[in-house]
Amino acid sequence: MKRDRILEGSLALITAAVFIVAGTLKIVSPVEFARDIAGYRLLPILLLTLVAAILPAVEIVAGIAMLLPRARGGAALLILCLVLAFMAATVTALLRGLDPMCGCFGAASGRVGLVSISIEVLLLGAVAAILWLRRVVQE
Repeated sequence: MKRDRILEGSLALITAAVFIVAGTLKIVSPVEFARDIAGYRLLPILLLTLVAAILPAVEIVAGIAMLLPRARGGAALLILCLVLAFMAATVTALLRGLDPMCGCFGAASGRVGLVSISIEVLLLGAVAAILWLRRVVQE
């Protein structure tokens, strides 16, 4: 039981750090982040600008909420949805033969590929484990 709480807290801390850092790096360079999103060719320009403006703040808030035990379940669900959306964007870009910048960590990002997919899979696993551990601890 105590080990489950420690594991949940550790995974939450790592996930929170990733999302807080990622959101912060995007806020610092919003124009570049908007260009990165445009490279995926998924959104019209008006929606693209809105997403580029809002997504970094959502990531930071979700990361902070992940650090709060009472908000962790909701934060984990939000991050799960975000990661699934990121994975869908990455996979569809690759399937369409596009080579966009990942945009995951602002200017520190590389092109989409094995590294970005691996990060997304690890985050998905961490969030799934957090949700499962929360269920186990509550029972």
